[in-house]
Amino acid sequence: MVRFPMRPHRLLTCALIAVVLAVVATGAPNPSAAQAVSTCASRPDAPRLDHAVLIVRDLDAASARFASLGFRLKQGRLHDDSLLNRHIKFRDGTGIELMSVAGRPGSAMARNYARRLETGEGGATAALRFDDLERLGAAAHAAALAAQSTRLGGWQFFSVAESPGGGALFFLRGGTSVADADSLVAHAAGSGSLAGAWIEAGPKVDQLLEAVGAFRCDEVRLPDG
Repeated sequence: MVRFPMRPHRLLTCALIAVVLAVVATGAPNPSAAQAVSTCASRPDAPRLDHAVLIVRDLDAASARFASLGFRLKQGRLHDDSLLNRHIKFRDGTGIELMSVAGRPGSAMARNYARRLETGEGGATAALRFDDLERLGAAAHAAALAAQSTRLGGWQFFSVAESPGGGALFFLRGGTSVADADSLVAHAAGSGSLAGAWIEAGPKVDQLLEAVGAFRCDEVRLPDG
């Protein structure tokens, strides 16, 4: 398991554990967690955490739960493949995406989320921003990982397949930078960033991540032990 190095933050562990556990900067400081994170500094060219996707059956109920914790939510939209989303945006550009399936799933991604929802809600994927997808493709090939690159508008996505963990993350580049209004990023909980994500994956995924600049920097124990 590779933990991505992040800048020191105040941490609150959200109890939404499945494949991905998102750690959100908020609340009172956790000295041991902050100390562990501060000992890690990523290289400038390494992948960086962009957002985590949490799949939920009832988007309104999930949004209300996050709102009750002091988070502001940005309205998403119903996509052509029946994916419906909302966002929690942070000042540094990271975020959490709440995702639901509202109707007949019309894409491979929507069908995948629908299958996952059959066994429960929670973390689905972590998205890492990385511009050098050619290097990423070479690293996936060297790790004997099946990979797929797709384009959607101005975005390009890169995903790998491995049981059980390849589907727990994907890479992205492109898109347009949106400056969200202060009313959307000034959370009552004091949150400023998505500080980290834990990914359930195998050694091939570790090899891929390390080949593009990630490295092992500490050991962590998940809340479930």
